[in-house]
Formats: sequence, C-alpha cells, structure tokens
Amino acid sequence: MASTDARPVPIKNTAYRLTFPIYKSDGTLITGAAGLDSEVSKDAGTFADCTNEATEIATSSGVYYLDVTSTEMNADCVAIVVKTSSTGAVPPCFILYPQESGDIKIDVQSYGGTAGTFSGGRPEVNTTHAAGTAWASGAITAAVLAADAITAAKVAADVSTEIRDKIVERTTLRGTVSTSSTTTSVTTSAMSPATSVGDQVKGRILIFDQDTTTAALRGQATDITASSASATPTLTVTALTNAPASGDTFTIV
Repeated sequence: MASTDARPVPIKNTAYRLTFPIYKSDGTLITGAAGLDSEVSKDAGTFADCTNEATEIATSSGVYYLDVTSTEMNADCVAIVVKTSSTGAVPPCFILYPQESGDIKIDVQSYGGTAGTFSGGRPEVNTTHAAGTAWASGAITAAVLAADAITAAKVAADVSTEIRDKIVERTTLRGTVSTSSTTTSVTTSAMSPATSVGDQVKGRILIFDQDTTTAALRGQATDITASSASATPTLTVTALTNAPASGDTFTIV
C-alpha cells in the first residue's frame, strides 16, 4: 500500500488510500487522536476491523490517512468509520461506491499523460505504428505497405476484374450437353438460366469450356442458328469439328 493508491475515484477490488481530518465537536482539529479504531462494512455487512489503522500525517496536523485493502474495496458499497477515544471527537464516516467497468462514463482529456485533440466531441487519432513498427512520418505510403502496395494500377486492375466478372455473370448462360448430339445439333441436359421460348439464344455464341470432356472441343466456339422452346433446349449450330459427348460443358455469350 502506498500514497499512489490515493485517487479521485475509488475502484472496486483495488487498494485505496483515504485521507481525512478528525474534528472535535467544537470544529477544531484533533491532533494525536487516541485509541484509533477503523472499521469497514461491505455492502451493508457487519462492521469489522480494517486491516490497517488510521495514521496521522506529520506533524500534529489533525489530518489522517487510512489504507483500505483491495479485499476491503471489493464491494459495491464500502462504509468506513474511524473511531477514537479522544475527548469530544466526532468520528469521521465515509461511504464509498467503488467504480467498476460500465459504472461511470468518462470525459477523456488526455492519453498517456498527453492532452488529446478533439473535434465535434470525438477524439482525433493519428496512427503512427502497426504491430509495434513505426511508419515513415506516420503516413500510410506505398513503401510502408511494401509488396502489396495500393497503387492506381492495382486499384484499376481489381475494379476491372470485378466489373468483368459481374458482366459475365449477368449476361452469359451455362449449359451441359446431353446424349445424341451431333456436330450441328447440341442437346442439353442442363441450362442456367433455363430458356423458355424458341430461338431465345439464336445468334449468340456457344463456347466449350477449356476443361470440357471432349478434348477436341476445348475452347472451340460456334454460332447458334436456332434453339428449341425448352428449359433444356436443343441448339442448332454451325458445324463443329467433333460431336459433343454427354457431360461436355459450355458457355453461351
């Protein structure tokens, strides 16, 4: 216990130094108070002797301090009375409500002993370190971010990729070949999104996937000259080099 335990707001389960005067009934200070007996009550429990006893601050000041232990402060309400056998003494009493997380909103004025800067009731924060490493002049720069630097080219590439993917997603169809297809007639077992009317995809281009089952058709493209009215249509196409096999996959663009 030390003088550093003195603080403006008592904290729950934390040692606390209480400083106070002891007065006589006539309003004068009592120096050298006799028979001091400090007692504590936690949450309205029975008063019991404090671990420490009140001590007068030198010399003959009439002002005393009492070091209250962390255990004695571990309550929502701590009541302390300091009794003395000195004639005419008025025993000082203290009612403490130790603060704990969530009890009291704070008004921040400084950080680590340095006055804070505030705007519109909000603290302004300048980040100068990441993972304990200082940034150059506190700035976030391409050099600081190193290999994966944020550059105009990088942003442009990412945005271009995103736009491209969205266009492809919203304008293309995906299909799977069924059985009995020929070089000019492609039957389908799946189409997403499904078609519903005849010639719905007429005039569009069918491109087989690079990993489709039939190796000779990988990447091969042909135009669609007609399509049947079905959720899984038969597609009439300009002649392919080979007939598609069941399970071949393609995109219509």
